[in-house]
Amino acid sequence: MEESGSARGAGGGAQARARPTSIADVPRPLWRALPSDELLRLGRGVAAGLHYLHTQGVVHRDVKCSNVLMDAGRQPKLCDFGISALKSPVSPTQERAALSSVSLGTPRYQAPEITERMAASADGVDLDAPSLYVALDARTDTYAFGLLLYEILHGVIAFHGFPGIGAMVLAWEGQRPLLELRHEHARLGDLVESCWHTDPAQRPSMERVIETLDEEAAGGAGAFASPLLPDLL
Repeated sequence: MEESGSARGAGGGAQARARPTSIADVPRPLWRALPSDELLRLGRGVAAGLHYLHTQGVVHRDVKCSNVLMDAGRQPKLCDFGISALKSPVSPTQERAALSSVSLGTPRYQAPEITERMAASADGVDLDAPSLYVALDARTDTYAFGLLLYEILHGVIAFHGFPGIGAMVLAWEGQRPLLELRHEHARLGDLVESCWHTDPAQRPSMERVIETLDEEAAGGAGAFASPLLPDLL
């Protein structure tokens, strides 16, 4: 995967027992050959990690495949909390500074509403508190999760063929990657599209994402029965 993003630190708890590799290191052609239960288990693991963060009042702000590690039990673990933040900031001052930068997190996975606020800030618009706090909305993580889920289901990077900034602009303009799901994953198309919906209010909570993935797994034979990515890393 390209682009390291602007996150610097890493969460010690999330990296405990983790292998020094991310799911982004899995060869791309291999994703489309993996059994459905393994892909669903991976997506659910990431969703569960985000759900936990959100219930603790934390927004990750840099969700992407290279920030998901595999632990010794081959379970996905979120890492790199360098730009994570509480959903309720003490002051909007820091967010004004963040929104004046080129991007917040990794451009390719940045929610369009953040780009919108950044564009307004660059034009000299005096942003009010609600506009600033959009960068601390957990639904920006949901947007990025939608792109991550797209990638593990398709085996290609989101907006492949475009640089990170270009992908960020395309998303801001309302474009999204083309869904070409395997037959057994067809029902997940609605979930992916709801996660990256332009209107944050239309995006599901991570709790609802988990429920949907569980429902999908329950409809398949032997769901979650096999180990995740056995001997591939």
